[in-house]
Amino acid sequence: MKAIRYLCLLILIGSIESLSACAFFQPPKGLIAFIKTDQNGLFQIYVMNPDGTGINQLTKIGDNYPPVWSPDGHKIAFDSSRNGDWEIFMMNIDGSDQINLTNLTDTGTGPTWSPDGSKIAFLSDRANPGGGDDIYIMNSDGTNQKRITYSPGRYMGYSWSPDGKKIAFATIRALLRWDIYVMNSDGSNQVNLTNSPQDDTTPVWSPDGKYIIYSSDSKICIMNADGSDQKNLIDKDNASQEENYSWSPDGKRIIYESDFDIYIVNVDGSGNKNLTNSSDKKANLLPSWSPDGRRIAFLSRTYPRIDPSASSEIYIINADGTNLKKISPSIQGDEGLLIWSP
Repeated sequence: MKAIRYLCLLILIGSIESLSACAFFQPPKGLIAFIKTDQNGLFQIYVMNPDGTGINQLTKIGDNYPPVWSPDGHKIAFDSSRNGDWEIFMMNIDGSDQINLTNLTDTGTGPTWSPDGSKIAFLSDRANPGGGDDIYIMNSDGTNQKRITYSPGRYMGYSWSPDGKKIAFATIRALLRWDIYVMNSDGSNQVNLTNSPQDDTTPVWSPDGKYIIYSSDSKICIMNADGSDQKNLIDKDNASQEENYSWSPDGKRIIYESDFDIYIVNVDGSGNKNLTNSSDKKANLLPSWSPDGRRIAFLSRTYPRIDPSASSEIYIINADGTNLKKISPSIQGDEGLLIWSP
């Protein structure tokens, strides 16, 4: 009787281990959107499965980029030149129902979804054609377009807070330098957070809303959401540029690109690790998190880009740097703006 019980226990343990193994090795989910130049040299949006199958070209007319996933992963917003001016369009993830959201006689670019998917922030020079942009918001169906900044100029990155109540943005105002500002989502209560002698751009809010990472003279910095405790995330003596950064879905880690390699670092600056360790002939660029934070997709391109024989491939890698896998065929020409769906 004891032998039978022991055998049953072994079977149960084996079953649990098998289930755990299956869970650990489950295939990545979602879709990966990317852009690639067509035969006319125009940028088009594609999607594919994370294993490299099911590549589907979604756009075909004019230049179209970047693909910006809705928070629920059901829609893609993007800039398009198909009507002569740059406008913001939206489509289903299979490329159907491509509609013009802005319908402007001037430009509308840079769509950024609110966390609940109900609104889209964007840039337009409609109030001052040719004289600089302002930030606008609209409903996700294109209705109720409102101007929320009144300082026409240049903007470099804007990011909704996770609760949708605030927007952080970078612009040039005082002293002709870039600073990070934050405002309510209706444009009220604009506050300069950085006010530093450096050029501070491209703010990205943490998933919990407590922190903002940003670029300061091409170095990644982090601060509290109210602008306090500003500091370099990576060793400030490192001379390399740090760019194309993003938070992990759980807000504990940050991936970024530096010296043509993909790095990962903890939010406190510890554990900085080169995941790709590229050769001199490869440039690893544009990292993007999988929805579960376990994997990272990135673009690998032969270097230099001006080489007519240069090619690009899309890879995925585990967040610990293991299990590197190429998921797209080698493609000549420009390919980029890699974004994994939520």
